[in-house]
Amino acid sequence: MGFLSQMVRSADVVVLTDSKLIVLTQSSVQKAIKEIQQIINKVLFNLSLILCERLRLTNASLVEKFVVN
Repeated sequence: MGFLSQMVRSADVVVLTDSKLIVLTQSSVQKAIKEIQQIINKVLFNLSLILCERLRLTNASLVEKFVVN
Protein backbone atom coordinates (compact mmCIF):
# COMPACT_ATOMS: atom_id res chain seq x y z
CA MET A 1 0.00 0.00 0.00
CA GLY A 2 2.78 2.37 0.88
CA PHE A 3 4.52 1.62 -2.39
CA LEU A 4 1.51 2.43 -4.55
CA SER A 5 0.10 5.33 -2.56
CA GLN A 6 3.45 6.89 -1.52
CA MET A 7 2.30 6.76 2.10
CA VAL A 8 4.00 5.30 5.16
CA ARG A 9 4.18 1.53 4.92
CA SER A 10 1.87 -0.51 7.13
CA ALA A 11 4.22 -3.39 7.93
CA ASP A 12 7.85 -4.34 8.39
CA VAL A 13 9.66 -7.49 7.36
CA VAL A 14 12.33 -9.25 9.38
CA VAL A 15 14.39 -12.00 7.76
CA LEU A 16 15.83 -14.86 9.77
CA THR A 17 18.43 -15.99 7.25
CA ASP A 18 20.63 -14.37 4.63
CA SER A 19 18.37 -13.11 1.87
CA LYS A 20 18.49 -11.39 -1.49
CA LEU A 21 16.07 -8.54 -1.95
CA ILE A 22 14.76 -6.59 -4.89
CA VAL A 23 14.18 -2.93 -4.18
CA LEU A 24 11.25 -1.57 -6.13
CA THR A 25 10.70 2.15 -6.34
CA GLN A 26 8.01 3.83 -8.35
CA SER A 27 10.62 5.20 -10.74
CA SER A 28 12.24 1.77 -11.20
CA VAL A 29 8.85 0.19 -11.91
CA GLN A 30 7.97 2.92 -14.40
CA LYS A 31 11.32 2.40 -16.14
CA ALA A 32 10.78 -1.38 -16.19
CA ILE A 33 7.31 -0.93 -17.65
CA LYS A 34 8.90 0.80 -20.62
CA GLU A 35 11.88 -1.56 -20.97
CA ILE A 36 10.67 -5.04 -19.99
CA GLN A 37 6.94 -4.97 -20.49
CA GLN A 38 6.33 -8.73 -20.33
CA ILE A 39 8.09 -9.23 -16.98
CA ILE A 40 6.61 -6.18 -15.31
CA ASN A 41 3.15 -7.24 -16.46
CA LYS A 42 3.61 -10.49 -14.51
CA VAL A 43 4.85 -8.61 -11.43
CA LEU A 44 1.93 -6.18 -11.51
CA PHE A 45 -0.56 -8.99 -12.09
CA ASN A 46 0.80 -10.92 -9.10
CA LEU A 47 0.69 -7.79 -6.94
CA SER A 48 -2.94 -7.38 -7.98
CA LEU A 49 -3.69 -10.97 -6.98
CA ILE A 50 -2.13 -10.41 -3.56
CA LEU A 51 -4.15 -7.24 -3.04
CA CYS A 52 -7.36 -9.00 -4.13
CA GLU A 53 -6.76 -11.80 -1.63
CA ARG A 54 -6.05 -9.35 1.18
CA LEU A 55 -9.22 -7.43 0.37
CA ARG A 56 -11.24 -10.67 0.26
CA LEU A 57 -9.90 -11.71 3.67
CA THR A 58 -10.58 -8.28 5.14
CA ASN A 59 -14.13 -8.30 3.80
CA ALA A 60 -14.76 -11.79 5.17
CA SER A 61 -13.42 -10.72 8.55
CA LEU A 62 -15.63 -7.64 8.64
CA VAL A 63 -18.71 -9.62 7.61
CA GLU A 64 -18.01 -12.19 10.31
CA LYS A 65 -17.44 -9.48 12.90
CA PHE A 66 -20.47 -7.31 12.15
CA VAL A 67 -23.01 -9.61 10.51
CA VAL A 68 -22.57 -12.83 12.42
CA ASN A 69 -22.33 -11.20 15.87
